[in-house]
Amino acid sequence: MEATAAAHNDNLLCLDEIGTCDVRDIRKVIYDLFGGTGKARLNKNSEAQQKRSWRIVGLSTGELSIAEKISEEPRHTTKAGLKVRLLDIAIDDNVIMDSHGASPSSFVNSLKEHCGQFYGSAGPIFIEQLIALETTPTELSARVKKSVNEWENNLSESINLESYQKRGIRRLALILVAGLLARDFGILPFEKAELVLAIKHIRDAWLNDVLNIPEDIKGLLAIRNFIIRYRESRFLNIHSHHKAGTVIRDLAGYIKIHNNQDFYLFTDAGFLEACGGCSSKIAITALKKLGCLHTDDPNRAKSRHMISSLDKRLRLYAIKGEILEWDGNA
Repeated sequence: MEATAAAHNDNLLCLDEIGTCDVRDIRKVIYDLFGGTGKARLNKNSEAQQKRSWRIVGLSTGELSIAEKISEEPRHTTKAGLKVRLLDIAIDDNVIMDSHGASPSSFVNSLKEHCGQFYGSAGPIFIEQLIALETTPTELSARVKKSVNEWENNLSESINLESYQKRGIRRLALILVAGLLARDFGILPFEKAELVLAIKHIRDAWLNDVLNIPEDIKGLLAIRNFIIRYRESRFLNIHSHHKAGTVIRDLAGYIKIHNNQDFYLFTDAGFLEACGGCSSKIAITALKKLGCLHTDDPNRAKSRHMISSLDKRLRLYAIKGEILEWDGNA
């Protein structure tokens, strides 16, 4: 394990199914992997060998969270040190958010095939351009730390966090800074807003698990993240011209633009799914309080909208696009 970690120094270490690790060993594995140093050992002459050391970002999969895995062992709890070394981020069933018209399994097989063909280019280019940003290592380090500090403050603004949670946010800030630099270098073909929203989605998924977030806030977060995740793939823009027979897989609703404002019009099934298991009634109340639910009748949560492709008016949940700018506070 030490050799594997050291070989991935200053890089990403992907571990498959850490949940398969014996519950009696998993705490030690996490502490050792993300502690950054190996054991002190002696050589055959009883002289101290140089210890292995590494700095890595780890990514693992598992059906159980680390907390759930550790709870299998009686009398053991998940300590803060473990929580911050390997962040439990619940993604439910949304491993593949957009399969680009293909089935999820076909998309994954295609992705694996392309990864097997094209690799090893982005990393060296990233390092070359990173080095070229400043003239000395000290200046470069100061520049990166400044960016990380700024994004750490942005990601934790208005959230009451414990010290270990702040450490987790800082790691997400570091990943975001790397992503933004890769975008600036022309390596990642994403907009800045997409990268920021992706990290905020991960932050919210993690904090949902470690903070005692009220049900109404959880509902709003779930709806906001659902729109961010699926607005390009599961919503039909009623103003766009679509080819005859265009089908949206698992249609969640429609996008309407009125007076330069976006509205996400949810079907009943789409809205229930977007609530992510939270009470839809509580979510509706929270949306009204936030001013993000459009209604044409104070006694109804849904409003009527003309859907030209169906040539009929439907009652739908109309969520204002302003929810995407919501900072997570009530």
